[in-house]
Amino acid sequence: MFKHVLFLVLLVFTGILIILPNLSADMAGNFYFLSLLAWPLFIVDIIIWFFVKKECIWQFFFMVVVLGCFTWVWNYIPFSWPSANEKLKQQFTLVSWNVDNMGVGYQNYTRMHQQSQQILAQRPDIICIQERPHTNVISWDSIQSCFPDYPYKIINSREDEVLNLAVISKYPLLNHQEYYYDNTYNKMMAIDVNVKGTIIRIFNVHLQTTGINGAGDTESKNHINKLKDNAKLRNHQAGDLHVLISSSRVPVIVCGDFNDTRSSYAYRTVSNGLIDCHKSAGKGWGGTYNKFRNLVKIDYILCTKDLGVNSYELKDTELSDHKMQKVKIELN
Repeated sequence: MFKHVLFLVLLVFTGILIILPNLSADMAGNFYFLSLLAWPLFIVDIIIWFFVKKECIWQFFFMVVVLGCFTWVWNYIPFSWPSANEKLKQQFTLVSWNVDNMGVGYQNYTRMHQQSQQILAQRPDIICIQERPHTNVISWDSIQSCFPDYPYKIINSREDEVLNLAVISKYPLLNHQEYYYDNTYNKMMAIDVNVKGTIIRIFNVHLQTTGINGAGDTESKNHINKLKDNAKLRNHQAGDLHVLISSSRVPVIVCGDFNDTRSSYAYRTVSNGLIDCHKSAGKGWGGTYNKFRNLVKIDYILCTKDLGVNSYELKDTELSDHKMQKVKIELN
């Protein structure tokens, strides 16, 4: 009896994970923990599927959910082939990096200069920065001075204590728009870039943080409630971002810190109908958060299907708690 109850609970949880993007943002937030347990659930389901051969009805149900899990398992598997037309098509390089406030507290702006040199070493055409420090801590003029060959630069106009954004480009930046949310520093920027005569809309985003940083509430119940509440906010932000992407009449690139996994409501909502550059042209597991043994990917670069992806790389660094993302985009 206990075994069958356990089987039923596993089936229900896995079923909810499969249909997570079809739930409301708030309902999906209540099941946020399932996206964190996605792989353990999937592995247990496979094991049970193979070892309940004498109970055909249970084997059938576990086969169904295992196959259904490929709606999100697929997001973890990169399929990369080298482009044969690298020299034939026009392309540009974009770097996206959560710079962790450029090491605020370091004397003489040491970390800022180290990070800028690491960015410039990638020879990008466009740079999207998340978690730019407040201008009262490191002035925008100081940051701009690190990129003298980039004439076009924009930052968010509402200067928050943390989680600020910046876009730095060799190409003209047009039609700058910003999106804010009540009671949070998380935000999004949309900027049109004129790349060799082609207008591309770039969304530079920092979606809602988890809110768990080792400080504050110590009770596990408070942690769980905070995770759920912030997941709901993040899910609503993801829904808004998806609407903005869908309404664009020009090619779109979305990059930044989503603060969520590839099996989550937020990622699956934003990436719906888009190309994941890591999946299309990257290699390996693709973890971007330097903590948790690089097992967690929460930073992404996505693009619409009217653009091509030539390559996607992650740059290991000790200069931030996030890895730097680098992508070469082709103009089709």
